[in-house]
Amino acid sequence: PKNLQYLFFFLGDVNGATGAITAPAATGVFTLHNAAANSAPPAHLALVLYGSTNTSCKDADSTNGASGTVTLTGIDNGSYTGSFDVNVLTQDANGNPSFGPEHITGTFSAKSCAGLSTLSSQTRTTSCI
Repeated sequence: PKNLQYLFFFLGDVNGATGAITAPAATGVFTLHNAAANSAPPAHLALVLYGSTNTSCKDADSTNGASGTVTLTGIDNGSYTGSFDVNVLTQDANGNPSFGPEHITGTFSAKSCAGLSTLSSQTRTTSCI
């Protein structure tokens, strides 16, 4: 949709031997990973992304989690609950820092939604509504 704002939490268990990432198997603390640091991801990986679209449904600003944690307190058949305490850095549409870092905290209760995979794809073909 036009002028959309969204916050994504990508959480996964990382297999240290193969690098494969799977959905979290258990509750716990997931540490934000900064890929630019050229270090191995933690066993319980968290990535945080905020994004927005403009009046033409094109990506406008984005914010990447720079540090912090996401704590899963509940997992139930693809639904997740928990809290987050992260520092984020905002970037413009060209990937240049525009302000930050900012500290954000909160809680979430996310129901299973298979349709979100289309929105989260970098090759999405969603329609402007």
